[in-house]
Amino acid sequence: MASRKKKRAVRSATTAGPRQKGREASTPSARIALRKRAEATDFRQADYRRTRTKTAVLRGELERRTGMASHAATKSSLALARGLLSAMLQERGLNLTPDELHQMVMSAVATLAKTLASSDPSSDLTEAERETLKRGGFDLTSQPSGAHDPLARTVAEYAALRKASKSVAELAKILRVNESRIRQRLGDRPRSLYGFKIDGAWRIPEFLLEGAHLVPGIERVTARLDPDLHPVAFYRWFTTANPDLVGVDAAAEEVGEERPLTPRSWLLAGFDPEPVAELASGL
Repeated sequence: MASRKKKRAVRSATTAGPRQKGREASTPSARIALRKRAEATDFRQADYRRTRTKTAVLRGELERRTGMASHAATKSSLALARGLLSAMLQERGLNLTPDELHQMVMSAVATLAKTLASSDPSSDLTEAERETLKRGGFDLTSQPSGAHDPLARTVAEYAALRKASKSVAELAKILRVNESRIRQRLGDRPRSLYGFKIDGAWRIPEFLLEGAHLVPGIERVTARLDPDLHPVAFYRWFTTANPDLVGVDAAAEEVGEERPLTPRSWLLAGFDPEPVAELASGL
């Protein structure tokens, strides 16, 4: 009997726990506590969302301002480069804007013949030829030319020559002759005046002038030139010292010392034009 009473007491104590907890949870104070905990949890979640949103906005603003700063720096650098280029052009007597120079360079590029030349010097050689050259000490690795590319230099020089050249009317005014006389000399066979055409109009290089006169003897030199000679090729040859033209340069600082002269200096010094004309025939 005592044993059965003890078991009922144990069961009663065991089952009373959940019911007691339910009753406690249903009290007003318990409900208020639960509501406060839920509100606190919702507040923390909302605060977290606000923080993430604010961080995203700040990151976007930072990226925008960084991009603006980079863009502003780029614009500032470009403006500085254009200013320096304009100053260099003015200093050298070229009265044109960077945009005009760009157009001239593009036009100069258009005059170049298209090429399929490979940047790899060994691409057109057989394996045996490559090995032979390597044993001879030749470097056959591909080297990027960049600003030293001869075609790029030719384009730049041609653009400068075009700007510094004279029209038929301008040259006629300088030489105080009729325009028809200039056109006659340009059309002679052989020609007695060198020129090249741009959009069908004749241009005469400025390096053929010395003040208000043509370089003396230039007609004899021009008569021996290939009519299709590129103006850059003519300019480089005409203004480069030649070992076959040794003499005293009257314009040199040390007068009396013989040295190789450029064809232009040779003619300006009053020497016989024939040696220059002979060299011109080989261009």
